[in-house]
Amino acid sequence: MDVRTGINYYVEELVSTLSGSFIVRADLGIYGMSNPQTVTFTSATNTNLVVRAEIQDPAGQDLLTTGNSPLIGVTYTVKLFDGANVDITTSIPAANVQWELDGPNTAGCAITLNSFDTGVRGYQFTPRTNASSNSGVTCGDQGFGLKVTYVP
Repeated sequence: MDVRTGINYYVEELVSTLSGSFIVRADLGIYGMSNPQTVTFTSATNTNLVVRAEIQDPAGQDLLTTGNSPLIGVTYTVKLFDGANVDITTSIPAANVQWELDGPNTAGCAITLNSFDTGVRGYQFTPRTNASSNSGVTCGDQGFGLKVTYVP
C-alpha cells in the first residue's frame, strides 16, 4: 500500500536473472514513485548438479554398481549426490523423479526397453508383478534394469 495515497498497488510478476537482495521502487506516473521495498531473489532452478546416483535395495546395496537385477516386490530408493558427494536427493522434488525400465530383458523375454516410463514418480519404486506392470510385455517389470530421470 502506498502510504501517501492509501492506494494498494499489486505487482503481478517480478523477475530477475540475478540472485540477491534489491531495493525496488515503482514509477507510478503522475502519482510519483512508490515506497522502496526490499526484494530478495533466489535461484528458481536447483543449482546442485547431480553427478552420481545410486539405486539402493533395502540393505543399502547399489544396483548400479553391484549389477544385481531388481526383484519383484522389493522397494528400491534413489539417492542423488553432488560433486562434493553430498546427498541432495530431497532438494529435487519427488514429482520430478521418474522411474524407468531400461535395457535388455534377462528374465526370458526377448525384448529391450529404452527408458520405458513406469508411471511412478518419487524417490522409491517397487517393481510390480507381471499382471500389475504397465510395461506391456509378458515379463512385466522383472528382468529389466531400473533407471531414474529428471522430468520437469
